[in-house]
Amino acid sequence: MKKKIVDKIIHIKNSNSRIKLGIIGITSVILCFVVVMFAFNTFAAQRNTAKEVTQESTEQKKLSTEIAVASSFTTDDPLLEETVAETEAETEAETEEPTTPPVEIIAVENLKISTTDLSVPEPVKPAAEIVNEARVEAAPSVNNEITKLVYGIDISKWQGTNIDWAAVKADGIDFAIIKMGGRSTGSTGELYEDSCFQRNIEGALANGIQVGVYFFSQAINEQEALEEASMVIGYISKYKITYPVVFDWERGKYLENGIWIPYRVNDANVSNDELTRIVKVFCDTIGGNGYTPMVYFNRSDWDNSVNGAELTSKYKTWLAVYWSDYINQVINDKNRYDASTQELPSFKYSYQMWQYTSSGKVAGISGRVDMDIAFFTYANYKVDTSPVQLNVPSKEITVDVGTAIDFMAGVSAKNSIGYDATSAITLSIIDSENSDVSSDSSWSTNHPGVYKLYYRYTDPTGEKKEVVVTLTVRDKSIVAPTVAPTVAPTVAPTVAPTVAPTVAPTVAPTVAPTVAPTVAPTVASTVAPIAAPTESTMTTN
Repeated sequence: MKKKIVDKIIHIKNSNSRIKLGIIGITSVILCFVVVMFAFNTFAAQRNTAKEVTQESTEQKKLSTEIAVASSFTTDDPLLEETVAETEAETEAETEEPTTPPVEIIAVENLKISTTDLSVPEPVKPAAEIVNEARVEAAPSVNNEITKLVYGIDISKWQGTNIDWAAVKADGIDFAIIKMGGRSTGSTGELYEDSCFQRNIEGALANGIQVGVYFFSQAINEQEALEEASMVIGYISKYKITYPVVFDWERGKYLENGIWIPYRVNDANVSNDELTRIVKVFCDTIGGNGYTPMVYFNRSDWDNSVNGAELTSKYKTWLAVYWSDYINQVINDKNRYDASTQELPSFKYSYQMWQYTSSGKVAGISGRVDMDIAFFTYANYKVDTSPVQLNVPSKEITVDVGTAIDFMAGVSAKNSIGYDATSAITLSIIDSENSDVSSDSSWSTNHPGVYKLYYRYTDPTGEKKEVVVTLTVRDKSIVAPTVAPTVAPTVAPTVAPTVAPTVAPTVAPTVAPTVAPTVAPTVASTVAPIAAPTESTMTTN
């Protein structure tokens, strides 16, 4: 009995030991699972944190390229310049990354583009565009002070062909929005290039001024908007465009020979929805090809001609509102925006650029010019430069009088940013009396003499190049036959043929035939026959 009890106790102990071991094993498994899950959750949390940081960094970078104010300008909005920090790799990128997928464009050669500039005179500004209103003032705060306002201009052929871009840069202009071209205001609506586009964009770039471009649109349907965007992309592809590519659609009229001529869009009955779609086609095509699109309207058109809320939320916005005191030049002699006031026009949407007058004054530009301020810019901006070149095929040219010459054949130039500048070369033709005969280039080749050809090129930076070529025009009928052929042929042929043939044939034939035949035959035949017959007769008798 006692043994059974002992055995029972031992059995219970053994059972308890196995139970304890089982519990320990299960506990160990659970603990391991908890540890594994904790490690997994920790890793996942770290990964999510890294992802959130990356997303935050990306969002921050994206936000850094936007307007300094996130919504409409109010008294709470800062007026600080927004600068986009770029890495070395980003410096090479010409534009912001497109936010829309690539859009197929029409090749330039398939577009019908006029060979002449069809720009019309500056339109009359709508009354709604010129205002005398209470300003929107920023709250006076040290954090709200403008550290450096970004001043800019927008220009076209109406500012002339002789802009001194070095002087423009020195006068504090940071950017220029340059007219690339437009669609004519006539009923046919032909596309055209601004006649000063190449000169202006290369002049600005060469002097370190950041550039964007605008297209003066008269599109009345989406197909025309696609044509316009395609033309712009084709013409700007070789340039470093950092500022936006702008869609500028305007109603208006201009005075011609005393008659007011309306724009083609005035009576086209384009609805708000239609114009909004037209804008979107242009901007999405621009954005889909690597450039930053922007939309320009005066405040009246923003309010009444398009869906302003939709467009301003999707694209950069350029607002035209002219304050009367800037138009009338009562602020300062240059009509430069007075940043100390921190005043801005009221607008129910956000905007990133403001055109505040058409009567600005900038060094290097004769006459008045549109003035703008932007609330964004791009840091680390650099344009690669190269030596200015002016090349001619030869510095000595010799031709016969009357020979047609193309004085520009083989002549070329490159500007300081590496673009062909041959069309900007000037030529002066100076004769031996130091008179300029350039007005008729054929005159020199039709008049014998020695001329100097002065080829000159002035780079947009102000650097000058000059090459002098000597042109000799010979008179074939006087110079060549008289000097060379006259001396040699006259002496040799005249002396040799005259002396030799005359002396030799005359003396020798005359003396020999005359003396020999005359003396010998006469004496022999006369004397001999007479003597012989006489003696014979006398002997016979």
